[in-house]
Amino acid sequence: YNPRSTSAGSIMPRYPWLIENTLDRSKSKAKLELMKNTFDVPYTKAQIDSMDTWMNNQASAIVKNVFSEADDVKKSFAESKANKEKAGEKFVPLEKREIVALISYLQRLGTDIKTTEVKTASN
Repeated sequence: YNPRSTSAGSIMPRYPWLIENTLDRSKSKAKLELMKNTFDVPYTKAQIDSMDTWMNNQASAIVKNVFSEADDVKKSFAESKANKEKAGEKFVPLEKREIVALISYLQRLGTDIKTTEVKTASN
């Protein structure tokens, strides 16, 4: 969440709230229904109804990858959890934070979850 720590000369600002803030999922189902009904996004009722399961599975996979590739992040979260619990404060797991939603979105860009052949002039 601090581009300057990984890329020398970067002028990108820090985005600490992405890793600190809890993701608000309360309107996610309504947003999917809006996209389906207003913009003809081809979500099925089953997909919309199982949205929480999909989000949880994606979040778990992302966190597993992050923790396996960045031991320092895993260690930092373990320390933060221990400190919060010791202080009697609520700890929000990485799976429930805004950064995971952003990672999920970025992974989705340019990727088709359901691969289907598109009719073109050449086929």
